[in-house]
Amino acid sequence: MTIRVILIVITSTVFMFASHEHIEPTSRRTANFSFVCFMIALISALIVIEITYFAFLQVLTAQFRKNRANLVKFIDPLDAGYSSAIFESLGRAGLLMFLASNLLTGAVNFSFDTLSISSPSVTLTILLIYCALITAICLFLCKTIYRDRQPKKATT
Repeated sequence: MTIRVILIVITSTVFMFASHEHIEPTSRRTANFSFVCFMIALISALIVIEITYFAFLQVLTAQFRKNRANLVKFIDPLDAGYSSAIFESLGRAGLLMFLASNLLTGAVNFSFDTLSISSPSVTLTILLIYCALITAICLFLCKTIYRDRQPKKATT
């Protein structure tokens, strides 16, 4: 499955660059073929990163269990009780996250003349800060609003 997703990433990236160079530039506004290929490549690459991360944790967990069987249990992503804090936050506070991201998008649009920014490094920096803020807001909202609704862990 991972090899198929990697092939999707490579194929859609090649199509994106070919379409960008020979047909028309990539545009989110017109949602052209280049943009669709870019989104497919990006999401597929994120899936590959997630699969690789979980495989790495599984190998690390197996090595940890083999070498230190009597110590505290390490994070096991394939364990039924494992959940990502970010995914958990998105699941619990999805509507609040949507509203917060719309407000932050408005703040970015009022703060910067986004159409005149031509430097890719400035654009990438703005996007990375935006994503980090959205993730932090998501985690903060889930921790503060849903703090009392957390399921109690069984003690043994």
